[in-house]
Formats: sequence, structure tokens, C-alpha cells
Amino acid sequence: MAVVCNDSVNSHMKNPTLNVGVLNVPNSHPKVVLYSARQAERDFRQMDLDIYQSQSKYSYLDSKKTPKSLWFFLGLGGSFGLYKLVKFLMKK
Repeated sequence: MAVVCNDSVNSHMKNPTLNVGVLNVPNSHPKVVLYSARQAERDFRQMDLDIYQSQSKYSYLDSKKTPKSLWFFLGLGGSFGLYKLVKFLMKK
């Protein structure tokens, strides 16, 4: 049978009682604002409605632009095709 000893091996290593006081948050940290569930739901619905209304006004066709790299490659391909066409017509 094993004998369990409740005494600490080192009497100096016993944990002292902790003295915890009031902690003050520094002014650099933002203050915590607590909302009720009803207020949070109302704010979320308002934010969702605002996002929906702003997205419904947005038209992709108004802001669509063709990338310059695509124009470059189309021009390069067109000039190569024109070169081949002129070369073919010169042989005839």
C-alpha cells in the first residue's frame, strides 16, 4: 500500500495567498460597450439593410473596364494576324 504525504517537500515553495485588488484599464484601451441582444439584433438588421441598399445601387456594367494587358495581347495578336495576311497576299 502506498503512503501519500500531504506535506510539501519544500516548505518555502508553498503558495502564498494572492492579494488581488481592483484593476484599472489604461486610457489607451478602448472602453467596452455592452449591448442587449435586442439592440444587437436591431443594429445588425440596420447594417444588413444598408449594405443591401448600397449594393442594389451598384452596377457592374458602369464600372467595368477591360485590363490594359488584354488590350495589349489583342493588339499583338491582331498585328501578327495582319502580318500573316499581308505575307499571304504578297505571295499570290
